[in-house]
Amino acid sequence: MTDLEIIQDMFDRHLLKENETVVLAEGFEEAFVGITASEPKRAIYDYWKCIDLLVECDGADASTFDDALEWLEDYVETTMQVEIKDQSPLFVKKL
Repeated sequence: MTDLEIIQDMFDRHLLKENETVVLAEGFEEAFVGITASEPKRAIYDYWKCIDLLVECDGADASTFDDALEWLEDYVETTMQVEIKDQSPLFVKKL
């Protein structure tokens, strides 16, 4: 599923209203889990699946588990420092 398909699916299922937006993490479509029920809506990703995608990705800076872990931790920290941090994606460490 592409980012556009994910967004369209959320509108089709009435998970987002016409005037709502959600920030997606590009490249992690396979790890997308859903969105929050609370406002503002935030995309939710499976943290461990994101690690797997980073390790499997050809040309990624994170070719080992440790590299991927460090990259994703930096990414999560960076998204919390930007102006849209209230809408930035959430990464859940599923059990």
